[in-house]
Amino acid sequence: MKQLPAPCARIWSARLSWRLTCAGTTLAAPGAREFKQRIKGQQIRDVTRRAKYLNLHLSPDYLLIHLRMSGDLILQDGDIQPGKHDRLILSLSDGKSLVFNDTRKFGRVWLTENPDDILHDLGPEPFSNDFTPEWLYQALHARQPFSVWEECLHRWQGAS
Repeated sequence: MKQLPAPCARIWSARLSWRLTCAGTTLAAPGAREFKQRIKGQQIRDVTRRAKYLNLHLSPDYLLIHLRMSGDLILQDGDIQPGKHDRLILSLSDGKSLVFNDTRKFGRVWLTENPDDILHDLGPEPFSNDFTPEWLYQALHARQPFSVWEECLHRWQGAS
């Protein structure tokens, strides 16, 4: 993403365009009707990142976007017509449109009052003070080890 929406731009409207797939829809929460009602008129205060999530700080909500494998966020001048793979188009007060384009439909969008509701399971950022050797040691040892080789060996020994 080369350019970000200008802070203080307001969202005039939201266009959602996708069909239900076996993986679900791009909009994870809330439903489409509530999403359109809540996001209209909100102001973009800041844009940050947490892990692989883009976080648009609105007023009062937060718009979280996970691009997954094939998603793009594109900031374009003017009001645009939806392209084939455009899943969400936000028309902004500064005359631009923020477009979430996702060819493979893997990306997800959440509109939430509290981003921690979605991001609570993430570990610390790698360059933060919370990411320490002790934290990494504990995180690695808290997991159950899984070794395909050990599983195969166990089954082979049991068969003899």
